[in-house]
Parts: sequence; C-alpha cells; structure tokens
Amino acid sequence: MDLRTQKTYDALFNAFTELLSEKPFEDITVHELCVRARIRRATFYNHFADKYAFLDFVIQTIRRKRTAVLQEQSADEGPVVFFTSLLSTALTFLESNAPTVKNLRTSNVAFLLTNLGPEDLVQQLQESLEGYQEAGYLMTGDPEILAEFLLGGIGQIGRWWLEQEGRVSKEEAVARLEPILESVFPE
Repeated sequence: MDLRTQKTYDALFNAFTELLSEKPFEDITVHELCVRARIRRATFYNHFADKYAFLDFVIQTIRRKRTAVLQEQSADEGPVVFFTSLLSTALTFLESNAPTVKNLRTSNVAFLLTNLGPEDLVQQLQESLEGYQEAGYLMTGDPEILAEFLLGGIGQIGRWWLEQEGRVSKEEAVARLEPILESVFPE
C-alpha cells in the first residue's frame, strides 16, 4: 500500500474512533468523518462505497491488530500466563477505547461486531493449545473445545468488566481468572 493511501486510512480510522467516542455509529455521517479526517468526500468514496463498507474496513483493521497482538503473546511461560496475559491485553484495549466500545455496543450495528472474526482467533488459540499439549502441559479438555470455551469466557469477562464501570480493576479481573485457568491446566 502506498504512503498516501496509508495516511488516508490512518486519518479516517482516527477520525472514526474520535467520532465514535462522541456519538453512536448511526449518527456519524460520511461528511463529518471526512471533515474530521481532513480528506475530500471523493477520496472517501474512491476507497469505500459507504460508511458501512468503511465500518467493515475498521473491523478488519482491528482483526489484523488483534492477530498481531496474539502472536506477540509469549507462549514460553505456559498456558496460564498466556491466557491471563491475553485477558489483560483485551481489558487494556477495552479500557483505552471505552467510549468507542460503548457506542458500538449500544448501536444498531452491534451485530457487526461478530465480524471481528472469532473463527480465526479460535484457530490461533487451538494451535497454541496443541503446542502446549505437545510440550507436555496437561489440560482438562480437547484443544478445539478449550479454544472455543476460553475465547468465549474471555469475551464474557470483558463484557462483565465493562459493566462494572471501574468497581473491579483489570488486575483483579485477571487475578480472578487465574485459579480457573489453573484448574483447566493442572500442573
């Protein structure tokens, strides 16, 4: 991708997250997105059919970033550390993007968040679990089912943690997960 295109995407992504922290997706117009990003509407429409196509682009961008973060997680210290670190990373993301996440969750396009592609993440987690199994770590279930279970659990913990509105710290949420993981991955 050339530098101009990357700068356009970066400007639009940043403008979108700013606007989404201020108002629901439905209330954001292509015009105000372009004004905030300092690009022309024609430039926007050269890349995206409408704001829904742009939202899909944003979701795909988040997926790529999420995949990169997962690949950076250290698998060397075992599955308990890996999954607590994964939860901590997820909660940090939610914390730093709280207004955006809240507006997306309460908008009419919340169903599109399912496009964050859990199937590719499940596959990555399953491969990690199989690697742990090959390395001699014990686990109380099949890697395929455990990947689904752990991903669903981490997602629900993230939702629960957001609803706590600061009454439970990230560290406490992660600490509460640790004994559960220790029962799934006995030593």
